[in-house]
Amino acid sequence: SRVGRIASQQAAAIGSHARSISTSHAAAAKIGFIGLGNMGKHMAVNLTKAGHTLSVYDLSPKPVQELVDLGATAAATAAEAASDADAVVTMLPSSPHVRKVYTEEVFPNATKNTLCIDCSTIDPNT
Repeated sequence: SRVGRIASQQAAAIGSHARSISTSHAAAAKIGFIGLGNMGKHMAVNLTKAGHTLSVYDLSPKPVQELVDLGATAAATAAEAASDADAVVTMLPSSPHVRKVYTEEVFPNATKNTLCIDCSTIDPNT
């Protein structure tokens, strides 16, 4: 599908960059992934299949469980997914969601070296 193809391309780009910033593993990065909807789930699946360590969070338990079944770890909160990650990827439905997740959960819990990547389709001024 077109969505799957786009997600695969985005995951490959993220995975390539995440490998270059990883300090604890030569070929894999620890990635916090927040938002497992139509695009996010496919991207997270591709990153997991590529060997990255994912901590995943979504309000819906079904896609979280699907990723856990592939080897990801379920995070209880977005803050937990962001904690101690080399990179945090968000794929959220709207600008207010992105603003809230980053200001209340990601930024307070990510390290100063964490790469934050927002892939949401939102207002560019967010």
